[in-house]
Amino acid sequence: MSLSYVKSKSYYESIHIEWAGIGYDKEKLVKLIKRIHKYSPEFKTVKNDVSRTGETVITMHLVNPKTREVLGEGHGSNPKKAEQNASKNALIKLGYFKN
Repeated sequence: MSLSYVKSKSYYESIHIEWAGIGYDKEKLVKLIKRIHKYSPEFKTVKNDVSRTGETVITMHLVNPKTREVLGEGHGSNPKKAEQNASKNALIKLGYFKN
């Protein structure tokens, strides 16, 4: 899946966010949301399952703490991968990236 940067209207929204798969830094997303939307999003583990093959599957939500709105959901074999996927999905939902 490739993501392309969506140019935004305001100066702060033009902050460049890099998505390079494994090298993605979730702190960039947190900084962006703090600057533009004026709150600090929270990562919440909502499910910790074991698949039929014995692999761990963690589900994370990236949440707006003021409204409890789920900005993004992500799944991964460890918390870091689940947070990365939740961050990517939040960026898509907020309109900063498009599929």
